[in-house]
Amino acid sequence: TLERLGQTVAASAICYLDNGVVYLGSSCADAVLLSLSTEAHEDGSYFSELARWENLGPIVDFAVLDPEGQGQGQVVTCSGTRRDGSIRVVRSGVAFDERASLPLPGVKAMWSLHASGCGGGGGGSGGGVAPARLVLSFVSETRLLAMARDEEEGDHLAEVEEGGGFDTESATVFAASLAGGAAIVQATSRCLLLLDAASL
Repeated sequence: TLERLGQTVAASAICYLDNGVVYLGSSCADAVLLSLSTEAHEDGSYFSELARWENLGPIVDFAVLDPEGQGQGQVVTCSGTRRDGSIRVVRSGVAFDERASLPLPGVKAMWSLHASGCGGGGGGSGGGVAPARLVLSFVSETRLLAMARDEEEGDHLAEVEEGGGFDTESATVFAASLAGGAAIVQATSRCLLLLDAASL
């Protein structure tokens, strides 16, 4: 027979500890520690919550706010999924250093491409994996941006003129780095491209 014990978080891992204590871990909600009971409580459930550990993930969307205008940022997140969805406010440990900004109205989607040993990356040095390009998809075109630096403007975002085979004349529906940053895949409304990351 199947007996309903009550409703709690959507669990992705269940571990029975001892003496009727169960740990529920979740990838889309808070983790909880429950104590099972043989008799129903007032709410009809057969368990009580002993402890809860907050989980911000998955973060579906977020916004950065400074309600008091004092440079103390707060992150408001849309966390969780379905009935475990919630709005969370993160106040401590939030700091942002804006390196560059560029007004680009009409952006429909954006991806960050990481390329191994690619010059013009995100300010890093050496041959490791670094953010190399930003892919911006518009209604009928795609643009590639990269971090650049000069004496007059300092760090700034600049458009990459030579795309190395990247389709910039149609909207991108998906882009990603493959093989540890050695290759780039781009899917548009008219083609699917597999490119050498070094060509970008």
